Amino acid sequence: MKKYTVGLDFGTGSMRALLVDLASGKELGYKECKYPHGVMESTLPDGTRLGPEWSLQHPEDYLFALTETVPNLLREHGVLREEVVGLGIDFTSSTVIPLDATLTPLCLMKEYSGNPHAYAKLWKHHSAQYCAELITDLAKKTEQAWLVRNGGRISPELAFPKLLQVALEAPELFDRVEYFMDAGDYMVSLLTGEVSRSTCIAGYKYCWSKEEGFPDEGFLNGLAPDFGSKVLKKLRGKFFAPGASAGTLTKEFAEKLGLSEKTAVSAAVIDAHAAIPAIGQIGENQMLMILGTSGCHHLLSKSYRQVEGVFGIVEDGVIEGFYCYEAGQSGMGDHFEWLLRNCVGKDVEDRACAKGMSVLNYLAQLASEKRAGETGLLCLDWFNGNRSVLNDCDLSGVILGLTLSTQPQDLYRALVEAVAFGTRKIIESFENSGVAVDALFATGTMSKSSFVMQTFADVTGKRIRIVASQNGPALGAAIFAASASGTFSLAEATKRLGKLQENSYDPDPKNSALYDKLYGEYCLLHDYFGREENPVLKTLKSLRK
Repeated sequence: MKKYTVGLDFGTGSMRALLVDLASGKELGYKECKYPHGVMESTLPDGTRLGPEWSLQHPEDYLFALTETVPNLLREHGVLREEVVGLGIDFTSSTVIPLDATLTPLCLMKEYSGNPHAYAKLWKHHSAQYCAELITDLAKKTEQAWLVRNGGRISPELAFPKLLQVALEAPELFDRVEYFMDAGDYMVSLLTGEVSRSTCIAGYKYCWSKEEGFPDEGFLNGLAPDFGSKVLKKLRGKFFAPGASAGTLTKEFAEKLGLSEKTAVSAAVIDAHAAIPAIGQIGENQMLMILGTSGCHHLLSKSYRQVEGVFGIVEDGVIEGFYCYEAGQSGMGDHFEWLLRNCVGKDVEDRACAKGMSVLNYLAQLASEKRAGETGLLCLDWFNGNRSVLNDCDLSGVILGLTLSTQPQDLYRALVEAVAFGTRKIIESFENSGVAVDALFATGTMSKSSFVMQTFADVTGKRIRIVASQNGPALGAAIFAASASGTFSLAEATKRLGKLQENSYDPDPKNSALYDKLYGEYCLLHDYFGREENPVLKTLKSLRK
């Protein structure tokens, strides 16, 4: 019998499904479905207005995308239901959903449909910043060991600030919640009918470790009365490591998806982390950059060291036997979406259309015609805050050097350079802490741009190799599904199914020399604005609020 797995990559704006032949390793089909409600940052579906820095999603979108993609993907490629042996799920995280005892999202209930706290809080929901500060302050005061593993400071992009925000701002709704689940765990639990938790999601987003579990009840109760005693009950469930089977499909979902009830469902994995096996090799001191809406940088190591600004260090967090270090940038692709929405005129759109190109590709072509430094611009890539190395979501972006002759392609190039500088800052943080970065790999939407990847190579001074997949995280999810099905071990599935493009991007010495000068200026601005030598960015944000 032929054997296939399906990798499901739930991102910020859409879900992507990838069908993989386990015998040949070939990617047979790929489908994408955009979420009908998208990202809700200004209003709820009923028109209820949201405050600054809210970022929500509607859980119904996840089920809609699932049922729109999987059955059609199988039908188009003539795959029989019993031939799909595994289903793998990765999910952008932490995206926290409040649920009742039947795993029904509270936003689907009439009495809560107008309450923002009843919806899924997306990873980039930053209005819980004050809760993150409360947690950080108490953790420092009480010397919590898990704080060091999370970069010494808790970000609102983690789960507990979002949970505390619900407890403080909507206590009645908080008490009504039976389970708080990250969206990946929610999907796996729905599909299998059993409440499960991912050790990957818990480790990186919920301050959990296999030795200590979650932060203890006494600490959590210090944040708000009875918060710990209540919230820990809402986080119960059975834990599963990446590549393990969390169960098989329920009859209901087997019928909805056109699959067998024997199809194994692998434990959920964070979307960026899922891409690690997609490079086809598991090795120490190799960094994978996942360049999407935000940027994630993962490195495997046999040893534990403290690294400034690291977002999470979890033993066996993705691959058994390795510590996986996570760092990242809170905005990456989001920078370019901002540019397209606000800084590109119709004349540019018309010229791009006349050339049969997307606006972004057209800007990349124009930007590539200039040398490093020729735009006269320098940016700080903090439009959505800083994840690493400062770990401060209260920061905002800076653009220097604007003149009346600045063009959209100049801004585009400066933004590309800025995110590359941010990546170099992360790499140097690892290396300065004694963690070598011997090899650099990339996947994600931005990795498909030769201009972007060459800029990254020139700025970092390192060769970059690209995952040879339509979608690296989806391929990784399919690899984890192959392991969960029992067809291969995770190591064997990685070797058989993961793959890299033959070509690489090598740094151009002339460009690298120019970028060294620009990077020096970037570092000066980074510390001046980011390490509170001048707190003007925080002052501006407080005035906005």
